[in-house]
Amino acid sequence: MNFKLLSKLTALLLVPFLLTSCLGWFFGEEELPPPEHIVTVNINSRSDTNSGRLMYILIRHVSRKAFVSEDYDTVSQKVFADPPDSSVLVQKLIIPGQSIQLTLDDKRKDIAIYCFFSNPGKFWNAFIPFDPEKDEHTIELASRQILTIE
Repeated sequence: MNFKLLSKLTALLLVPFLLTSCLGWFFGEEELPPPEHIVTVNINSRSDTNSGRLMYILIRHVSRKAFVSEDYDTVSQKVFADPPDSSVLVQKLIIPGQSIQLTLDDKRKDIAIYCFFSNPGKFWNAFIPFDPEKDEHTIELASRQILTIE
């Protein structure tokens, strides 16, 4: 086979490949979303949690900066927002003395858990940075605040 023929065959084979690669780049081919990251959140409450009264919890995507700047009143408005706040992953009513298990897709982002105690202590909320190795969190509630997060 002579060199001219070989170079023409190579060019014919490479041109379609190069065109499809360049066109995808040129037209801004959409990036695929990250694969889901399913996490389980176990919430354990005691009979004296919130003085034995029902309470809401809210789990949402949030940046660390927003987390430290938002106060109780600001976040509590998201529980019954209409339309619902797009950052909210789940909101749930907690019955003191019972445990619940929530399964959600954290979309590979940081999340925060907010507990709306009637008379909240210092630790009414918790920031949980995204960790690809961790797929379960357990939250223990005390009477007026979050006791532990594992």
